[in-house]
Amino acid sequence: MTEKVAQSRASLGGGGVGFDFPATLRGSTANFQVYYDPSLGANGTAAADAVLATCEADFATLKSYFGGITPPGLPIQVVVAPLDSTGNGGGGAYHANCASVILNCDVKTVPALNTDYTRLLVIAEEVEVFEAAQGTGWNCGGSNGEGLSRVLAEIMYPNGILSWMYSAPTWLDSATRPDFVGTTDPTDRNYTSTGCAVLFLYYLHVQRGYSWAQIVQASGTTLEQTYQTLTGATGAYSTFTSFLQTFYPIGTPSGLTKDDPFPLGKVIKEHKDIKEKEKDFKEFKEHKEIKDKDKDIKEIKEHKEIKEHKDIKEKEKEHKEIKEFLKEHIKDHKEIPEKGPKEVKEKDKDAEGPPGNPNEFVVGADIIRRLSDRIDNLEKQVASGRAFIRPEERPDVGQNVIKKGKKEK
Repeated sequence: MTEKVAQSRASLGGGGVGFDFPATLRGSTANFQVYYDPSLGANGTAAADAVLATCEADFATLKSYFGGITPPGLPIQVVVAPLDSTGNGGGGAYHANCASVILNCDVKTVPALNTDYTRLLVIAEEVEVFEAAQGTGWNCGGSNGEGLSRVLAEIMYPNGILSWMYSAPTWLDSATRPDFVGTTDPTDRNYTSTGCAVLFLYYLHVQRGYSWAQIVQASGTTLEQTYQTLTGATGAYSTFTSFLQTFYPIGTPSGLTKDDPFPLGKVIKEHKDIKEKEKDFKEFKEHKEIKDKDKDIKEIKEHKEIKEHKDIKEKEKEHKEIKEFLKEHIKDHKEIPEKGPKEVKEKDKDAEGPPGNPNEFVVGADIIRRLSDRIDNLEKQVASGRAFIRPEERPDVGQNVIKKGKKEK
């Protein structure tokens, strides 16, 4: 961030060895030491205090934009000095080289103290220190790096912007709008090339919707490379200028009095449409997933019901077989309670078994009655869907009846 006064002083930088102005330490933080020129009096201390109040939070913001890197050579030494002796804020800021952490920043005192102006200048120079630490394409001495330092300073301290800082109108109103997207001008002193970079960076952020962290971390030696990294496409300059031509035709004064004219018309609408389509697709996908889950639940439920129905049928079949088996074995003895042992013996000689006590058949009759009761109970259980026979409830049949009767005797 330079202007005429700062440019004339740039050669005085000591590469971090000393200061170009008388400097009194006002305060320190984890990453900063803030000084002021005593000639500024109360304005100097107030401007220094304003920088101290926000420098660490601003440092954290820039660090996040640059992917978490920490520049070497800390602490950063800020010198608040009257680079413009008139107090009108025409001095800007400078440091000896891109990596130098001694930042000389002007102070605006006329017509009143504007501390955001000094804060903005600190950010502009601090960004260049981060660019050097990143070392992947942003060049503080070239148009792309100078453009980035100006843009980030402007968005963080818009109330500190002075009219001389705006560079985008210079490029927009130039006769040919030269391509400083595909190429980088190797200077930070050309308002035409810097203006192109500034306007393009605002285009990427506001018009195309990329975050500052995305833009900063998509660094390249040209803005075309940054564009390719972000979009996966080529032809940044032609896309950019064709879009601007609709709203700011070449040869017609733009009337632009700031660096950021965006958003403008169609592209932002297309970007919005894409976002809406992405939202619709997401909702459709979520709806489909819900339907698929409902289908799975239904199938599981139906499978469970089929299985339960099958189990009941199998149990009913089992109980029917037991019932038929019992009926088959007791049909010849159903009159036992009404007849004596002798008559039963004559009628069912084969079922008598070996000679023994006739009372054995009385016992057998009792067992048969119990079997009959059990059959009735089983029928009720089948009707209620819970038909089963526990092992301990299974009755004795056949020879077991006779053996049990003998044992009880």
